[in-house]
Amino acid sequence: MSPPPSVPVQPDAAQGALLPTASAPARLRAMLVHKSLSLGLLILGIVLLFIVVAPVFGLADPKLSSPGNTFLTPSAEHLFGTDSFGRDLFSRVVYGGRATVGASLVIVILGGIVGTAMGLIAGLYGGPVGFVLMRIVDLLLAFPGILLALAAGAVLGPGLRNGVLAVALVAVPAYARMVEGATAEIRQRAYVDAAVVLGASKLRIAWTHVLPNIRSGILVMTTTWTGFAALWIAALGYLGMGVSPPNPEWGVLLSGGQDYIAFAWWLTVFPGVFLSAYVVAVNLIGDGLRDALDPALSRR
Repeated sequence: MSPPPSVPVQPDAAQGALLPTASAPARLRAMLVHKSLSLGLLILGIVLLFIVVAPVFGLADPKLSSPGNTFLTPSAEHLFGTDSFGRDLFSRVVYGGRATVGASLVIVILGGIVGTAMGLIAGLYGGPVGFVLMRIVDLLLAFPGILLALAAGAVLGPGLRNGVLAVALVAVPAYARMVEGATAEIRQRAYVDAAVVLGASKLRIAWTHVLPNIRSGILVMTTTWTGFAALWIAALGYLGMGVSPPNPEWGVLLSGGQDYIAFAWWLTVFPGVFLSAYVVAVNLIGDGLRDALDPALSRR
């Protein structure tokens, strides 16, 4: 699977400087009535409620085996049935969701911070510094995303932490390329030249002039990459390069249930449904945010 396309960033603050801007509550209400955004928030809320609140009511140990209860079908006692070791699948899906969702959030935070910093430095300084940084980004972009994640995972070794670092490495060049292009454009504007004349430092220009103009693009890319991060961390777990069994994670659950899908469908259906729901939700939110934050659509 190839990485998502870069989100075009339009300097909204600069373009909308002469136009009246809506208040924050009005913009929030306008965003919430967007169908994709509302649906995505609803699905995401259900998934998060499931993996965050369910353990409060007490769940079985997700790693506790019960040889006498293997392959039990979904019932009142075991809502999602049991697996080949007699472990409660409902508990494993809940705790596996915590691993997958938590890892995807950490990935976009790490990748976003590092990639945005690289893009800002390259866009503001240019010259040899920008050239070297962008060539590193081009080198990373030359590899398909999942292949780069697999290579990094193979070097770092299995485990959730190493899987997060491997997938975060894939996200860095996408952020860096987007931010560098937007920064280089904003750097040519008159108000940035005025700030330079007044003695503003590069850091101050980045904080007060560049980041406010590209924050919407970064936000949209972050929501999009959250879904891809979840898929790739699950893929690493599926291939045995992420979370190590018997620790639960949605990719690990899919891998463990594939051999029994003919007579124990619940082993793959339930983790697959929740992984798909999470990815669809964050992508719907990304689509809604892109439409709501687009300056042209806002002016209309």
